[in-house]
Parts: sequence; structure tokens; C-alpha cells
Amino acid sequence: MILHYVIAFSSFVVMFILFLVISKTMNNIINHLSKSQYLLLKEKDFAQRELEVRKMIEEQTEEDRKKQEERDKLDEDNSGESNEE
Repeated sequence: MILHYVIAFSSFVVMFILFLVISKTMNNIINHLSKSQYLLLKEKDFAQRELEVRKMIEEQTEEDRKKQEERDKLDEDNSGESNEE
């Protein structure tokens, strides 16, 4: 009869240890997945901001180029007028 109690108690201890190991492993997996999700969201946000900045720079460059072309035209017109005088 005592052997039955020893086997039952040792089975309970083994199942408890397995439960602790499995729960710790699952907790680590969940933490890793949460960190991965956070990093992926940050990377996506960074990529979107980078795209916005790149578009803004391109727009600014285009505006600057147009302004420079207008200035060059005005300079050419002004230099043409001064040559006629």
C-alpha cells in the first residue's frame, strides 16, 4: 500500500515539475513574440516616417529647382535687357 502512495506522490511531483517547465517555456515564447511584434511595428513606423521624409525632401527639392529656374529666367531676361541698353 505504501508503494502506491510513493508512486502516486512521485507522479504528482513529476507532473508538477513538467507543468512548471512547460509554463516557463510558454511564458518565454509569449515574451519573445511580444518583443518581435513590438520591433516589427516600430520598424514599420520607421519605414513610413522615412517615406514621408523622403517625399517631403523630393517636394522641397522640386520647389527649389523651380524657383532656381525662375531666377535663372529672370536673370537671363535682366541680362538681355541690360545688353540692349
